[in-house]
Amino acid sequence: MIRRKCPGCGSRNVRRSKRIVSEMTWNRNFISPYRCHDCEKRFSRISKNTYYLAGIVALAIGAGLFVRSEFEILDYPYPKSAPKVTSLKTVADTTKLAQKQDPVAEYTLAQIYAQGDGVPKDDAQARKWMKLAAEHGNPEAEYEMGMALREGRDVIQDYDAALKWFIRAAETGNARAQFELGHMYRVGMGVPIDNVKAYMWFNLAASNGNADADRARITVLPLLSRADIMEAQREAHRWSDARAKPATQ
Repeated sequence: MIRRKCPGCGSRNVRRSKRIVSEMTWNRNFISPYRCHDCEKRFSRISKNTYYLAGIVALAIGAGLFVRSEFEILDYPYPKSAPKVTSLKTVADTTKLAQKQDPVAEYTLAQIYAQGDGVPKDDAQARKWMKLAAEHGNPEAEYEMGMALREGRDVIQDYDAALKWFIRAAETGNARAQFELGHMYRVGMGVPIDNVKAYMWFNLAASNGNADADRARITVLPLLSRADIMEAQREAHRWSDARAKPATQ
């Protein structure tokens, strides 16, 4: 318990006093009157409630700052839209290259229209340029075409066509396409279930750095005999070696 000290005589023999009419002002809730029982001096001090209130306010401000900082830090679940960075000149230059059947430019233009980056969003134009990029040998476009056809995204679902595009992309070493081929053989999507081929494609994709394929390969292992595993690994080596030879000649 805090004992008040008389400002007149220094005695601590002080007690709360009743308020007088002149003290009935706006600040009465913040000031408490006291009287010294030794020298009879009457004085006022800041009340305990004021300290409590100040503490609560300080805590509230601190909590508010903490919450604000936390929400600023954790703002990532609600990202703001990325600013449009592609200038009209870049779009025009990319379009000129794409019209000359440059597969990289065609793929870039497809993304520009798909995202509405520097131009109005146009799904039809995006599909057009993506298909052209795939037809002209862009591996990422081939993979995207495979995904669109397999999932039926804005096109009629077609497993046979999806398989064709995935194989074309996979032959260039596209790990994502190799992983999707493994998945199709694993679950029998448009092809008979074949765990040996699934393992082979997962193995190739994992060798190209696809972490999902590495995990998927492990799940297939219990379904294979030792002979199956050896066959799948040999086939993966044959497939990889056959595509590496032209580059070394």
